[in-house]
Amino acid sequence: MKKSFQEQVGEVIRFYEIEQAKLLLDFEKVSLFTKHPTSLGQFRESRLRQYLRDFTPSRLTVGTGFVSAWNQGSGKISDDQSKQIDCLIFDSQTFSPLLHTDDYSIISPEAFYAAIEIKSSLTFHRENSGTKTRSEKYPLGGGHQESYRWSGTMMEALANIASLTRTIKGRTKGKFQGVFAYSMTFDWNLLYHAFDNNEIQTQLGITHIDELPVAICVPGSLIIHLSPYDMFETAPHHDESSSFFNLIQATETHPAYPLQFFSTFYTNQINHKLESKKPDKGGLFSAVGSKVAIWSHHFDLNSKGYEDQ
Repeated sequence: MKKSFQEQVGEVIRFYEIEQAKLLLDFEKVSLFTKHPTSLGQFRESRLRQYLRDFTPSRLTVGTGFVSAWNQGSGKISDDQSKQIDCLIFDSQTFSPLLHTDDYSIISPEAFYAAIEIKSSLTFHRENSGTKTRSEKYPLGGGHQESYRWSGTMMEALANIASLTRTIKGRTKGKFQGVFAYSMTFDWNLLYHAFDNNEIQTQLGITHIDELPVAICVPGSLIIHLSPYDMFETAPHHDESSSFFNLIQATETHPAYPLQFFSTFYTNQINHKLESKKPDKGGLFSAVGSKVAIWSHHFDLNSKGYEDQ
């Protein structure tokens, strides 16, 4: 007997609940053996790479490393490099890695498909300089107030993604840049207001939405989609002077939706670049069926290059 649509959706939801439980239990399991932060971080990075391989076409490689670019006529083998990326997905069949050992690779921009920064915990806090003078290190505030900067693992991840996009150069449609963290220690409103006040953009020198991750996922909690569009608007209008902070929060009845959205968004972006395949509207690689809490608001950041949908 053919299953109803609701039965199919229920199975998809349950699939991601199981996957989320496996991930989180493995994260907890490794902490029984060690409390060393570096060891914990390396295991959690490796575990997420293992998870993503199940959502990645076999012709692509999932590893770690960085992107290196060269300018013709410079006489060098590398003129510009991104920072190291925790999870790097690339085409090693069409474009041989520039350097490769085990799962660590240096790749050319042409080989790049996706990058994910992985954090045990996302932190985000204001760090004051102790003076009222702005500097390169503390570029915010000043004047009548103490100068400051934003710090924490959230800023580290954003800086790494921005570094990557500048090395790749050009628009990144059809590619995926994300941040994945097992926990989060701050209120998401703090992050939104830092974007809305143009503070993150100023501190990191970000001038376009493509320099940001498209998804920031904390499984069991939330996912933030930074986009040229309000994702909850039907046939969204595009304003090239604005970008959107789209928030989806898990609910008690559907706690695994952030992981489901992250996984399917990743898969669909990869397949779009690889085969020009349109996103799935149902089935395992779709983000339908869950009841979630949503919120969206614009902030000032150039999103030129996109159109009305």
